[in-house]
Parts: sequence; C-alpha cells; structure tokens
Amino acid sequence: MGGPLKKYEVTTAHGVKTTMKLNEDDARRMGLLDSGSGEEEQAPQEPETKARASRNKSRTAADKGDG
Repeated sequence: MGGPLKKYEVTTAHGVKTTMKLNEDDARRMGLLDSGSGEEEQAPQEPETKARASRNKSRTAADKGDG
C-alpha cells in the first residue's frame, strides 16, 4: 500500500477527463499501466479549446423599456 504518486490522465465513467495522482498499484488496477512495466505513464494531452462563454443575460436599464 502506498508508494510514490505519479500524475495520470484519467477519463471517468461519465466521459470527464481529469488528472489523478495514483500509486503504481492503483494505476495498474484502473488499467492505466501495462501489467509488465511500472514505469509507463500517460502523457497529458493538449487541452481542448473551450467554447466561448455566453454573455451575461441579466437585463440592463437599456433592455427594460419605458413601460
């Protein structure tokens, strides 16, 4: 149990990519390492470009009108 932690790029069951610090045994149990070598580590992938954030949709004084 324990050991040095390394960073691994993990995709959860819901399809979310995240980075986790795992020891060798946990990484192997999750299928991130080949059973033969303990030195392989998945290289972090380039982050996908974010979608442009929508503007704040709250109403301003100009949007309210006079009436």
